[in-house]
Amino acid sequence: MSASLQSTFAALDDAVHTKADPLFNNPRGANPTLIPFTIPDTQLVITVQNARPGLEATLANASALANGVATTSVDQTIDAMNANALTVETFLNTLIQGLNEAVPNQSVSASAIATDQASLSAARTEVVSAVAALTSAKNSYDSAQSGAQTAANSASSGTSNDIALAQANVQQALGALQSARASLDKTIVRSPISGTIVSLPVTQGDFVSAFSNVAQVSNPSALEIQTNVTPDDAKTISIGGSATIDSNVKGVITSIAPAIDPSTGQIQVKIGITANQAALTDGDTVSLTLDRSISGSKQSATATTTAFVIPIVAAKITPAGPIVFTVASSTLVANPITFGMILGDRVTVLSGLSQTMDIVSDARGLSEGEQVIVDTQ
Repeated sequence: MSASLQSTFAALDDAVHTKADPLFNNPRGANPTLIPFTIPDTQLVITVQNARPGLEATLANASALANGVATTSVDQTIDAMNANALTVETFLNTLIQGLNEAVPNQSVSASAIATDQASLSAARTEVVSAVAALTSAKNSYDSAQSGAQTAANSASSGTSNDIALAQANVQQALGALQSARASLDKTIVRSPISGTIVSLPVTQGDFVSAFSNVAQVSNPSALEIQTNVTPDDAKTISIGGSATIDSNVKGVITSIAPAIDPSTGQIQVKIGITANQAALTDGDTVSLTLDRSISGSKQSATATTTAFVIPIVAAKITPAGPIVFTVASSTLVANPITFGMILGDRVTVLSGLSQTMDIVSDARGLSEGEQVIVDTQ
Protein backbone atom coordinates (compact mmCIF):
# COMPACT_ATOMS: atom_id res chain seq x y z
CA MET A 1 0.00 0.00 0.00
CA SER A 2 2.89 2.35 0.78
CA ALA A 3 4.34 1.82 -2.71
CA SER A 4 0.98 2.70 -4.32
CA LEU A 5 0.71 5.89 -2.26
CA GLN A 6 4.23 6.94 -3.20
CA SER A 7 3.53 6.14 -6.86
CA THR A 8 0.38 8.27 -6.76
CA PHE A 9 2.26 11.21 -5.22
CA ALA A 10 5.01 10.86 -7.85
CA ALA A 11 2.37 11.02 -10.60
CA LEU A 12 0.77 14.14 -9.11
CA ASP A 13 4.14 15.86 -8.62
CA ASP A 14 5.24 15.04 -12.20
CA ALA A 15 1.92 16.22 -13.67
CA VAL A 16 2.13 19.61 -11.95
CA HIS A 17 5.84 20.46 -11.61
CA THR A 18 7.15 18.78 -14.79
CA LYS A 19 4.32 18.98 -17.33
CA ALA A 20 2.08 21.90 -16.27
CA ASP A 21 4.56 24.39 -14.76
CA PRO A 22 6.44 25.08 -18.07
CA LEU A 23 3.24 26.83 -19.21
CA PHE A 24 3.52 29.39 -16.38
CA ASN A 25 5.73 32.28 -15.46
CA ASN A 26 6.76 32.02 -11.77
CA PRO A 27 4.63 28.86 -11.30
CA ARG A 28 5.51 28.34 -7.61
CA GLY A 29 5.14 31.98 -6.67
CA ALA A 30 2.15 33.77 -5.19
CA ASN A 31 0.95 35.13 -8.54
CA PRO A 32 1.77 32.70 -11.36
CA THR A 33 0.75 33.74 -14.89
CA LEU A 34 0.28 31.75 -18.09
CA ILE A 35 2.77 32.31 -20.89
CA PRO A 36 1.32 34.64 -23.56
CA PHE A 37 -1.27 32.35 -25.14
CA THR A 38 -4.12 34.02 -27.04
CA ILE A 39 -7.15 32.55 -25.21
CA PRO A 40 -10.49 34.28 -25.93
CA ASP A 41 -12.04 33.14 -22.61
CA THR A 42 -10.32 35.50 -20.13
CA GLN A 43 -12.28 34.09 -17.17
CA LEU A 44 -10.86 30.65 -17.91
CA VAL A 45 -7.33 32.11 -17.80
CA ILE A 46 -8.07 33.73 -14.43
CA THR A 47 -9.43 30.42 -13.06
CA VAL A 48 -6.29 28.52 -14.10
CA GLN A 49 -3.94 31.14 -12.67
CA ASN A 50 -5.84 31.33 -9.36
CA ALA A 51 -5.85 27.53 -9.00
CA ARG A 52 -2.08 27.08 -9.45
CA PRO A 53 -0.85 28.48 -6.04
CA GLY A 54 -3.12 26.13 -4.06
CA LEU A 55 -1.58 23.06 -5.68
CA GLU A 56 1.58 23.43 -3.60
CA ALA A 57 -0.42 22.71 -0.43
CA THR A 58 -2.17 19.84 -2.21
CA LEU A 59 1.16 18.26 -3.21
CA ALA A 60 2.58 18.80 0.28
CA ASN A 61 -0.37 16.92 1.78
CA ALA A 62 0.02 14.13 -0.79
CA SER A 63 3.72 13.84 0.09
CA ALA A 64 2.88 13.54 3.79
CA LEU A 65 0.36 10.80 3.07
CA ALA A 66 2.79 8.91 0.82
CA ASN A 67 5.57 9.01 3.43
CA GLY A 68 3.36 8.05 6.38
CA VAL A 69 3.70 11.43 8.11
CA ALA A 70 -0.07 11.81 8.36
CA THR A 71 -1.14 9.26 11.00
CA THR A 72 -4.53 8.10 9.75
CA SER A 73 -6.14 4.77 8.92
CA VAL A 74 -5.67 3.14 5.53
CA ASP A 75 -9.17 4.15 4.41
CA GLN A 76 -8.67 7.77 5.49
CA THR A 77 -5.24 7.91 3.85
CA ILE A 78 -6.55 6.64 0.52
CA ASP A 79 -9.59 8.95 0.63
CA ALA A 80 -7.33 11.94 1.31
CA MET A 81 -4.93 10.96 -1.50
CA ASN A 82 -7.87 10.55 -3.90
CA ALA A 83 -9.10 14.04 -2.96
CA ASN A 84 -5.64 15.46 -3.72
CA ALA A 85 -5.61 13.64 -7.07
CA LEU A 86 -9.07 14.99 -7.92
CA THR A 87 -7.85 18.55 -7.24
CA VAL A 88 -4.89 18.07 -9.60
CA GLU A 89 -7.08 16.41 -12.23
CA THR A 90 -9.58 19.30 -12.13
CA PHE A 91 -6.72 21.79 -12.56
CA LEU A 92 -5.36 19.83 -15.56
CA ASN A 93 -8.82 19.62 -17.16
CA THR A 94 -9.23 23.40 -16.91
CA LEU A 95 -5.73 24.02 -18.27
CA ILE A 96 -6.34 21.61 -21.18
CA GLN A 97 -9.60 23.41 -21.95
CA GLY A 98 -7.69 26.68 -22.14
CA LEU A 99 -5.10 25.16 -24.50
CA ASN A 100 -7.87 23.79 -26.73
CA GLU A 101 -9.20 27.34 -27.10
CA ALA A 102 -5.75 28.92 -27.57
CA VAL A 103 -4.96 30.65 -30.86
CA PRO A 104 -1.31 30.73 -32.03
CA ASN A 105 0.42 34.09 -32.14
CA GLN A 106 3.90 35.46 -32.73
CA SER A 107 5.01 34.29 -29.25
CA VAL A 108 3.44 30.81 -29.21
CA SER A 109 3.23 28.74 -32.41
CA ALA A 110 0.64 26.14 -33.31
CA SER A 111 3.20 23.34 -32.98
CA ALA A 112 4.11 24.53 -29.47
CA ILE A 113 0.45 24.50 -28.44
CA ALA A 114 0.02 20.99 -29.88
CA THR A 115 3.09 19.81 -27.94
CA ASP A 116 1.72 21.30 -24.70
CA GLN A 117 -1.69 19.68 -25.35
CA ALA A 118 -0.05 16.26 -25.76
CA SER A 119 2.06 16.77 -22.61
CA LEU A 120 -0.95 17.77 -20.48
CA SER A 121 -3.07 14.91 -21.85
CA ALA A 122 -0.28 12.54 -20.82
CA ALA A 123 -0.20 14.18 -17.37
CA ARG A 124 -3.94 13.71 -16.94
CA THR A 125 -3.71 10.07 -18.03
CA GLU A 126 -0.84 9.60 -15.57
CA VAL A 127 -2.93 10.96 -12.69
CA VAL A 128 -6.02 8.91 -13.60
CA SER A 129 -3.93 5.74 -13.95
CA ALA A 130 -2.26 6.35 -10.58
CA VAL A 131 -5.64 6.75 -8.88
CA ALA A 132 -6.88 3.56 -10.55
CA ALA A 133 -3.79 1.70 -9.36
CA LEU A 134 -4.27 3.06 -5.83
CA THR A 135 -7.90 1.95 -5.81
CA SER A 136 -6.89 -1.46 -7.10
CA ALA A 137 -4.26 -1.76 -4.38
CA LYS A 138 -6.85 -0.83 -1.76
CA ASN A 139 -9.19 -3.52 -3.12
CA SER A 140 -6.37 -6.04 -2.98
CA TYR A 141 -5.58 -4.96 0.58
CA ASP A 142 -9.21 -5.37 1.62
CA SER A 143 -9.45 -8.79 -0.06
CA ALA A 144 -6.26 -9.98 1.56
CA GLN A 145 -7.42 -8.77 4.96
CA SER A 146 -10.75 -10.51 4.48
CA GLY A 147 -9.08 -13.68 3.25
CA ALA A 148 -6.66 -13.70 6.15
CA GLN A 149 -9.45 -13.23 8.64
CA THR A 150 -11.51 -16.00 7.05
CA ALA A 151 -8.55 -18.33 7.03
CA ALA A 152 -7.77 -17.55 10.66
CA ASN A 153 -11.34 -18.26 11.71
CA SER A 154 -11.82 -21.43 9.69
CA ALA A 155 -8.48 -23.19 9.90
CA SER A 156 -6.94 -24.77 12.94
CA SER A 157 -3.65 -25.41 11.14
CA GLY A 158 -1.90 -24.27 8.02
CA THR A 159 -3.08 -20.64 8.47
CA SER A 160 -0.06 -19.18 6.65
CA ASN A 161 -0.72 -21.38 3.62
CA ASP A 162 -4.37 -20.29 3.49
CA ILE A 163 -3.37 -16.64 3.62
CA ALA A 164 -0.77 -17.15 0.88
CA LEU A 165 -3.40 -18.85 -1.30
CA ALA A 166 -5.85 -16.00 -0.72
CA GLN A 167 -3.18 -13.44 -1.63
CA ALA A 168 -2.31 -15.38 -4.80
CA ASN A 169 -5.98 -15.38 -5.81
CA VAL A 170 -6.13 -11.63 -5.23
CA GLN A 171 -3.07 -11.03 -7.44
CA GLN A 172 -4.56 -13.23 -10.18
CA ALA A 173 -7.82 -11.29 -10.06
CA LEU A 174 -5.89 -8.00 -10.08
CA GLY A 175 -3.99 -9.06 -13.22
CA ALA A 176 -7.26 -9.91 -14.97
CA LEU A 177 -8.68 -6.51 -13.95
CA GLN A 178 -5.67 -4.61 -15.33
CA SER A 179 -5.89 -6.55 -18.59
CA ALA A 180 -9.58 -5.69 -18.90
CA ARG A 181 -8.86 -2.01 -18.24
CA ALA A 182 -6.16 -2.02 -20.94
CA SER A 183 -8.58 -3.56 -23.43
CA LEU A 184 -11.26 -1.02 -22.47
CA ASP A 185 -8.83 1.87 -22.96
CA LYS A 186 -8.24 0.74 -26.57
CA THR A 187 -11.96 1.14 -27.30
CA ILE A 188 -12.06 4.82 -26.27
CA VAL A 189 -11.78 7.39 -29.08
CA ARG A 190 -10.46 10.74 -27.83
CA SER A 191 -10.85 14.02 -29.68
CA PRO A 192 -7.82 16.36 -29.90
CA ILE A 193 -10.11 19.32 -29.09
CA SER A 194 -13.05 19.90 -26.77
CA GLY A 195 -16.37 20.69 -28.43
CA THR A 196 -19.69 19.28 -29.64
CA ILE A 197 -20.15 16.23 -31.88
CA VAL A 198 -21.87 17.46 -35.05
CA SER A 199 -21.45 14.29 -37.14
CA LEU A 200 -21.30 10.63 -36.08
CA PRO A 201 -21.35 8.46 -39.22
CA VAL A 202 -20.70 5.18 -37.38
CA THR A 203 -22.87 3.24 -34.95
CA GLN A 204 -22.17 0.57 -32.36
CA GLY A 205 -21.28 -2.72 -34.04
CA ASP A 206 -19.94 -1.20 -37.29
CA PHE A 207 -16.60 -2.40 -38.68
CA VAL A 208 -14.31 0.60 -39.18
CA SER A 209 -11.05 0.58 -41.12
CA ALA A 210 -7.94 2.53 -40.11
CA PHE A 211 -8.04 6.30 -40.64
CA SER A 212 -11.81 6.28 -41.24
CA ASN A 213 -13.83 9.35 -40.25
CA VAL A 214 -15.79 8.29 -37.17
CA ALA A 215 -16.92 11.68 -35.84
CA GLN A 216 -16.74 15.40 -36.44
CA VAL A 217 -16.26 17.67 -33.43
CA SER A 218 -16.98 21.39 -33.62
CA ASN A 219 -15.80 24.06 -31.20
CA PRO A 220 -17.37 27.41 -32.21
CA SER A 221 -14.97 29.26 -29.90
CA ALA A 222 -11.87 27.82 -31.64
CA LEU A 223 -12.62 28.00 -35.38
CA GLU A 224 -9.86 28.20 -37.98
CA ILE A 225 -9.76 28.88 -41.73
CA GLN A 226 -8.07 26.44 -44.10
CA THR A 227 -6.99 27.60 -47.57
CA ASN A 228 -4.43 26.83 -50.29
CA VAL A 229 -1.94 29.17 -51.98
CA THR A 230 0.57 28.79 -54.80
CA PRO A 231 4.23 28.13 -53.94
CA ASP A 232 5.09 31.69 -55.04
CA ASP A 233 2.39 33.14 -52.77
CA ALA A 234 3.62 31.01 -49.86
CA LYS A 235 6.99 32.80 -50.07
CA THR A 236 5.30 36.16 -49.42
CA ILE A 237 3.49 35.20 -46.20
CA SER A 238 4.71 34.06 -42.79
CA ILE A 239 3.37 32.52 -39.60
CA GLY A 240 2.07 35.25 -37.32
CA GLY A 241 1.06 37.46 -40.25
CA SER A 242 -2.37 39.07 -40.07
CA ALA A 243 -5.41 38.08 -42.15
CA THR A 244 -8.89 39.43 -42.77
CA ILE A 245 -11.90 37.14 -43.19
CA ASP A 246 -15.01 38.37 -44.99
CA SER A 247 -13.62 41.94 -44.84
CA ASN A 248 -14.34 42.43 -41.12
CA VAL A 249 -13.09 39.47 -39.04
CA LYS A 250 -9.45 39.56 -37.93
CA GLY A 251 -7.22 36.50 -37.99
CA VAL A 252 -3.59 35.40 -37.85
CA ILE A 253 -1.63 32.91 -39.98
CA THR A 254 -0.95 29.91 -37.70
CA SER A 255 0.39 27.27 -40.09
CA ILE A 256 2.04 27.09 -43.54
CA ALA A 257 2.61 23.58 -44.90
CA PRO A 258 6.30 22.88 -45.62
CA ALA A 259 5.56 21.09 -48.92
CA ILE A 260 3.15 21.11 -51.87
CA ASP A 261 0.04 18.95 -51.58
CA PRO A 262 0.26 16.61 -54.62
CA SER A 263 -3.53 16.42 -54.88
CA THR A 264 -3.94 20.20 -55.32
CA GLY A 265 -0.51 21.37 -56.46
CA GLN A 266 -0.68 24.09 -53.80
CA ILE A 267 0.43 24.72 -50.23
CA GLN A 268 -2.04 24.51 -47.33
CA VAL A 269 -2.33 27.52 -45.02
CA LYS A 270 -4.33 27.71 -41.77
CA ILE A 271 -5.71 30.91 -40.27
CA GLY A 272 -6.62 31.31 -36.59
CA ILE A 273 -9.46 33.70 -35.70
CA THR A 274 -8.56 36.19 -32.99
CA ALA A 275 -11.94 37.95 -32.60
CA ASN A 276 -15.59 37.98 -33.68
CA GLN A 277 -15.80 34.20 -34.03
CA ALA A 278 -19.57 34.41 -33.61
CA ALA A 279 -19.71 36.08 -37.04
CA LEU A 280 -18.57 32.83 -38.71
CA THR A 281 -20.17 29.41 -39.08
CA ASP A 282 -18.33 26.10 -38.89
CA GLY A 283 -18.01 24.57 -42.36
CA ASP A 284 -18.85 27.79 -44.24
CA THR A 285 -16.86 29.23 -47.20
CA VAL A 286 -15.37 32.68 -46.67
CA SER A 287 -13.30 35.27 -48.54
CA LEU A 288 -9.77 35.77 -47.24
CA THR A 289 -7.12 38.49 -47.47
CA LEU A 290 -3.56 37.77 -46.31
CA ASP A 291 -0.93 40.41 -45.51
CA ARG A 292 2.27 39.79 -47.43
CA SER A 293 5.92 40.32 -46.47
CA ILE A 294 9.05 40.96 -48.55
CA SER A 295 12.49 39.64 -47.49
CA GLY A 296 15.77 41.21 -48.66
CA SER A 297 18.88 39.19 -49.51
CA LYS A 298 20.98 40.55 -46.63
CA GLN A 299 18.40 41.77 -44.14
CA SER A 300 14.75 41.09 -43.65
CA ALA A 301 12.07 43.73 -43.52
CA THR A 302 8.30 43.43 -43.44
CA ALA A 303 6.18 45.62 -45.71
CA THR A 304 2.60 45.67 -46.91
CA THR A 305 2.28 45.16 -50.68
CA THR A 306 -0.60 46.15 -52.95
CA ALA A 307 -1.77 43.34 -55.23
CA PHE A 308 -3.76 43.95 -58.41
CA VAL A 309 -6.20 41.52 -60.00
CA ILE A 310 -6.36 41.58 -63.83
CA PRO A 311 -7.97 39.33 -66.49
CA ILE A 312 -5.56 36.53 -67.26
CA VAL A 313 -5.87 37.30 -70.99
CA ALA A 314 -4.34 40.75 -70.31
CA ALA A 315 -1.02 39.04 -69.53
CA LYS A 316 1.28 37.40 -72.03
CA ILE A 317 3.68 34.63 -71.02
CA THR A 318 7.16 35.05 -72.52
CA PRO A 319 10.42 33.14 -71.97
CA ALA A 320 11.55 36.00 -69.71
CA GLY A 321 8.34 35.88 -67.68
CA PRO A 322 4.81 37.34 -67.81
CA ILE A 323 4.25 40.85 -69.21
CA VAL A 324 1.41 43.29 -69.83
CA PHE A 325 1.24 45.87 -72.60
CA THR A 326 0.84 49.63 -72.34
CA VAL A 327 0.63 52.03 -75.28
CA ALA A 328 3.06 54.88 -75.89
CA SER A 329 2.72 56.91 -79.15
CA SER A 330 0.54 54.14 -80.68
CA THR A 331 3.29 51.56 -79.95
CA LEU A 332 2.94 48.55 -77.65
CA VAL A 333 5.36 48.64 -74.70
CA ALA A 334 6.05 45.44 -72.68
CA ASN A 335 6.01 45.73 -68.88
CA PRO A 336 7.31 42.75 -66.83
CA ILE A 337 5.04 41.66 -63.97
CA THR A 338 5.09 39.05 -61.19
CA PHE A 339 2.19 36.61 -60.91
CA GLY A 340 0.51 35.75 -57.63
CA MET A 341 -2.56 33.57 -57.07
CA ILE A 342 -4.64 32.52 -60.11
CA LEU A 343 -8.35 33.00 -59.42
CA GLY A 344 -10.33 31.37 -62.25
CA ASP A 345 -10.08 33.67 -65.30
CA ARG A 346 -8.20 36.30 -63.30
CA VAL A 347 -4.72 36.49 -61.83
CA THR A 348 -3.20 38.43 -58.93
CA VAL A 349 -0.22 40.62 -59.89
CA LEU A 350 2.25 41.21 -57.06
CA SER A 351 4.60 43.66 -58.80
CA GLY A 352 4.98 45.55 -62.06
CA LEU A 353 1.70 47.49 -61.98
CA SER A 354 0.65 50.82 -60.53
CA GLN A 355 -2.71 52.42 -59.91
CA THR A 356 -2.19 54.97 -62.73
CA MET A 357 -1.08 52.47 -65.41
CA ASP A 358 -3.42 51.84 -68.38
CA ILE A 359 -2.86 48.34 -69.74
CA VAL A 360 -4.19 46.49 -72.79
CA SER A 361 -7.07 44.30 -71.64
CA ASP A 362 -6.38 41.47 -74.14
CA ALA A 363 -2.75 40.65 -74.98
CA ARG A 364 -3.46 37.63 -77.17
CA GLY A 365 -1.66 37.83 -80.53
CA LEU A 366 0.16 41.07 -79.69
CA SER A 367 3.92 41.71 -79.69
CA GLU A 368 6.15 44.43 -78.27
CA GLY A 369 6.78 47.33 -80.67
CA GLU A 370 3.67 46.62 -82.70
CA GLN A 371 1.75 49.70 -83.94
CA VAL A 372 -1.84 49.87 -82.74
CA ILE A 373 -4.80 52.21 -82.97
CA VAL A 374 -6.31 53.06 -79.59
CA ASP A 375 -10.09 52.98 -79.52
CA THR A 376 -10.80 55.99 -77.34
CA GLN A 377 -14.49 55.13 -77.23
